[in-house]
Amino acid sequence: MILFVDGIDGTGKSTLVARLLDDVARLGTPAVVAPPLWTFLEPISAPEDFGPWVRATPGGEVGRHLVKAMTHRVETLHADSIGGPQAIVLVDRGPRTVACSARAQARTGARSEHPDRSVFGTAQRLLEQRVADLLAAVPAVSVELRHHGQFDLVLRRLAAFEQLTQRYLDYLHVFADEMTSSPDWPSVPRVALDAGARVDANADACLAWLKERRPPCRGAADPSFKVGGDSAKGRRHRHAPLGLPVHLAPTGGVAKGAGR
Repeated sequence: MILFVDGIDGTGKSTLVARLLDDVARLGTPAVVAPPLWTFLEPISAPEDFGPWVRATPGGEVGRHLVKAMTHRVETLHADSIGGPQAIVLVDRGPRTVACSARAQARTGARSEHPDRSVFGTAQRLLEQRVADLLAAVPAVSVELRHHGQFDLVLRRLAAFEQLTQRYLDYLHVFADEMTSSPDWPSVPRVALDAGARVDANADACLAWLKERRPPCRGAADPSFKVGGDSAKGRRHRHAPLGLPVHLAPTGGVAKGAGR
């Protein structure tokens, strides 16, 4: 089974992935973490290269490379190259998160002198096809850490570990809008969790779903699992949005990322 952990920066994706890696052992099921997204990004060779590359590259080109990297990542999951057929594969940032992030980069990043919007659309359609191919062979679910009503909390978490430049803040606002307004990723069941809830509560909700193996309704979040109130390439797995070093807190701390 593939378990995509989705949400904008600062919602606790990496923290939840790290917690689930330890907690899934209670189910007697092997668990592995998929290689981080940055390892599939052709323009960079180390996670610390990501920030400078984003700042120096037109936003549309950044978005295209992000979608292309996620496509290659999905292809490795389809090839069952990690974990084995019985494993739960934890993926920090699923296709919906990466697609929304890519669109936010395209909207807020530097403009290209000769933009080719057809290239970006072609890349996303290929990703959609690869996800459909994956779901035809392997069960998958998206666990989304929802930021609705929690954006100030997200900013406080991120500010504890990095400088929030105006460029990055603009990107985060658009990224949040994309995640809120974009439809669910086609055919990927989704479990909605509260980004403001404690990591142990969110981990327990994921474990409950995994124990029951009862998929939520396709194309909609499963309300029975909503938690909380309103309010070098291919290596280690404890990582932040693109595989950057993570700092874990006992009650939902957030990963440390690179300044944008």
